[in-house]
Amino acid sequence: TGNTDVESGAGIWMGSGEIGSSWSPIVQGNHIHHNRSGNIGGGITVWDVLTPEIIDNTISDNEATNGDGGGIFYRGRLNGGVIRDNIIVNNRAGDKGGGVLVASLVEYMSIEISGNLIAGNQSDALELTGNSGGGIKLTQTNAWVHHNTIVNNTGNGPSDSWGGGIVAYFGGNPIIEQNIIAFSQNGGGIWCDDLTTPTIRNN
Repeated sequence: TGNTDVESGAGIWMGSGEIGSSWSPIVQGNHIHHNRSGNIGGGITVWDVLTPEIIDNTISDNEATNGDGGGIFYRGRLNGGVIRDNIIVNNRAGDKGGGVLVASLVEYMSIEISGNLIAGNQSDALELTGNSGGGIKLTQTNAWVHHNTIVNNTGNGPSDSWGGGIVAYFGGNPIIEQNIIAFSQNGGGIWCDDLTTPTIRNN
């Protein structure tokens, strides 16, 4: 709690650039609260060659002041990461992904995002960078997003239709199913753009 970093991962930073390695850290049962990064990952940053399990944490009131991923910033190249059963609330990103931002370093990484409460998060979308994603921002992924409660999030920006709940962007085939997506304060429920072909069902 109360940590700051000028760049990324003020609460927890995990990274490896060692191609061919297989690092699978477990982040479980933590309270990650009121941390602030100057750029990405106010609460948690995951970078490159990792397949972490981020489970059963409370990730709240964190901020990525000028960048992405107020609660969690996850940018990887391996399939198999998990973000499950966390409470991700009241986080803010100065750009994209107020609660969670997941992006692929290679085309169409697969990740499971399930069973989380993602509520009261906000992203503010810098004018030149596009879609906001108050709750979740997915970029070039085949994410499986299911059984989450995604409520009361805010996607701000130059357009008021930039994804209060979820943004799926820049390609990939994410599956978004059996979630509650409700009461976005700005930006609507789901926004899809730029060659993304999602399956959206039973929400």
